[in-house]
Amino acid sequence: MDKDLEEALMLNRRSELIYKHYKKYNSKKALGFCSTRLHAEYMAAEFCRFGVPSVAVYSDSQGEYSIDRREAVKGLADGKFKVIFSVDMFNEGLDIKDIDMVMFLRPTQSPTVFLQQLGRGLRKSKGKEYLNVLDFIGNYKKAQPYSRIFK
Repeated sequence: MDKDLEEALMLNRRSELIYKHYKKYNSKKALGFCSTRLHAEYMAAEFCRFGVPSVAVYSDSQGEYSIDRREAVKGLADGKFKVIFSVDMFNEGLDIKDIDMVMFLRPTQSPTVFLQQLGRGLRKSKGKEYLNVLDFIGNYKKAQPYSRIFK
């Protein structure tokens, strides 16, 4: 990952803006898609600093806020955590029906990957009326072939 992009994504004012929008929608279970391990760690640390129990999930997790994928999923399902910030771990194969928010915090070149990530929150669940999607990058623009979904 380009070091300049990583630095641009990890600004205090950016994390504060993301948190502001997160709080606006009162999410109970959210996924944040990050660009790098350092970015996921940074976002988990920032949200914890704001009082939102959060973790980072990525391969070979070694960071202060990183935990095993299964433990993170169980903690989110049980309410121990409110947000999981991940790097390429939850694009597919995750089934937590109660996810009520997805946050796009990294550029995604592939419309297919974007739709897979979006799909993590589109599962129906009793009592879940909608999914909030916070796209801080504009990834939805790359999904033009699928634009009918967003109308």
